[in-house]
Amino acid sequence: HLLPLLDWELIRSNPKIFLGFSDVTVLNNAIYQETGLVTFNGPTLMTDWAEFPGMPDYARRSALGVLSSTEAYGRVLPSTTWTEEFLDWESGEDELRPRSQTVNDGWA
Repeated sequence: HLLPLLDWELIRSNPKIFLGFSDVTVLNNAIYQETGLVTFNGPTLMTDWAEFPGMPDYARRSALGVLSSTEAYGRVLPSTTWTEEFLDWESGEDELRPRSQTVNDGWA
């Protein structure tokens, strides 16, 4: 419903960093298709940037490395750890301790 309402020439003429994943993926692809602008599939505010007690080092280094340079980032290596632990944001449980991490053996 949103895509027909976007002014592609306005977006093309005013490029900005556009970053996200999941529901935003359609916008990432449409912006590239309609304008030729590069967008980024990456960390979002709540899932990474606002992680307690801070953004995971791998996500921070990778995101800032890609977003702060006009040079190609290079080879993307796997993170040394990962998590899928749920800590409830509404109850404040996520502010009591960092989520537990699992060691990542890397890509097979």
